[in-house]
Amino acid sequence: MIVDLDPWFVEGYYYLSGSSSLFAATPDRTVEILNRGLAQMSPRQPEGGHYVWRMKAIDEHLFLGDIPEAIRSYLKAAEWAGYYNDPLSRAAMERSQGSAAFLI
Repeated sequence: MIVDLDPWFVEGYYYLSGSSSLFAATPDRTVEILNRGLAQMSPRQPEGGHYVWRMKAIDEHLFLGDIPEAIRSYLKAAEWAGYYNDPLSRAAMERSQGSAAFLI
């Protein structure tokens, strides 16, 4: 599995939810894999790691209905995105904060 070989390969996570949560109907497995990858990341390494937190939040929210965990993940995504000063990261930070606020 890619997360075991290269947990920093952020682009690989983009397909996880579609394949595991939607087509295999195993969102709990998706979140488990995301957690394994996130355990190997930090706010600045790899670049774009905040998107993985956001993906986790979306699966927790939409597929598992775990609102408290989704809020925590959205807030962590916002925190990690805040380490960057580029427009995409700033937008991701604002969207993640907004999503958490909506769920609260």
